[in-house]
Amino acid sequence: MYKALPVVIFLLLACTQQTPIKESDALKNSALHMGEWLFNLEIDGGFIPFNSVFANTEEGLQWSVVNGEEQINVKEITIAGDSIKMQMPLFNSRYEGVIDSDTTIHGYWFNTNKGLDYKIPFVARYGIKERFKVSNQISQDISGKWEVFFSPDSVDYCKAVGLFKQVGANVTGTFLTETGDYRYLEGIASGNQLQLSCFDGSHAFLFSASLDENGILNGDFWSGIHWHEKWRAKRNADAELTHPDSLTFVKESSHVSRLSFTGINKEPYALDAPELKNKVLIIQILGSWCPNCADESRLFSEIYKTYHKNGLEIVGVSYEKSDNIDEAIVQIKHFKSQIGAPYTFVYGGKVEKGAASKDFYMLSEITSFPTAVFVDRNGKIRRVHTGFYGPGTGEYYTRYKKDLISFLEELLGESVNS
Repeated sequence: MYKALPVVIFLLLACTQQTPIKESDALKNSALHMGEWLFNLEIDGGFIPFNSVFANTEEGLQWSVVNGEEQINVKEITIAGDSIKMQMPLFNSRYEGVIDSDTTIHGYWFNTNKGLDYKIPFVARYGIKERFKVSNQISQDISGKWEVFFSPDSVDYCKAVGLFKQVGANVTGTFLTETGDYRYLEGIASGNQLQLSCFDGSHAFLFSASLDENGILNGDFWSGIHWHEKWRAKRNADAELTHPDSLTFVKESSHVSRLSFTGINKEPYALDAPELKNKVLIIQILGSWCPNCADESRLFSEIYKTYHKNGLEIVGVSYEKSDNIDEAIVQIKHFKSQIGAPYTFVYGGKVEKGAASKDFYMLSEITSFPTAVFVDRNGKIRRVHTGFYGPGTGEYYTRYKKDLISFLEELLGESVNS
């Protein structure tokens, strides 16, 4: 979902590896309760809450972050005395805290991808399930599709589509934009108030809104401590965005085989490599810091395992937030390992404005991470898909997956020109 816009990029530090511990070892030094914990990240707009569970598993102590249907399992945990550290499996972020009692932890969430000093205070409490308080007021059902505008009163407004499902007061859903989706949101509708939140290791989102007498949602969106904007929405079952296959186009005839990058063993890697000759190729333009890229990589891994034997190859070209090639490659290798991606990854360079567009000069512009370029057996670009609608978008993801498989089977069935 990330746009290739000018941003301040900070140098990454490689995270110190922590050794997972067994619950029995942890509890020698702590009375930390196993079970449900509610974490609250403190921001100017209040708190970003999310549900989680501490549990003892066969592999040791595990902390699971829960957003609707998503569960992110964190196994890299260290407890020493009253201190606790938890390293997220992806996105180079971690929690460091103090166990105040058997029911309370406080500390900071550090997100190195946002900057070396980027941190948000948190408080976590045991035994709490509800992210937000529900009033006794009867709320309207907001289930369905909504036409959304972020920064609606600005010339730089962003159009989106809101997809919500409400059961009682509980609401799940997401927002789609032309660069991706906001993944798994969870919260409540209470009276005329809507509150949704999400934490996935990279994103910490809070959406709040009021429903007025005309059926319009007016609200605020916070992303961590670095972003805040207004948003407005109205119910519209026909709301749609520009199709992802039409946002980026081929502007000049040129074979991608001319492109060359750096492999994750620091060897030169060109897209005319022998293993790619006469193959159907997906070039995935991504970053290890990008949650939508992780969602796409999981799908591509599944598809690769099925169709590699039929002639499908995938090369992930990763643009990283560190301009130190060694640190960048560490992050790419970690991403590949955590996803379990069986296909090739290479280093594209530092993620900065125009870098990917310069490399892929034959395309109009790279406006989003991820972007997927589909190349047939004869080296011709047949489709460019901008952004990615992941499993949190429901039918949008299901429809894309079905269409993608059909398209790939068509390409794999074509012959090589003599």
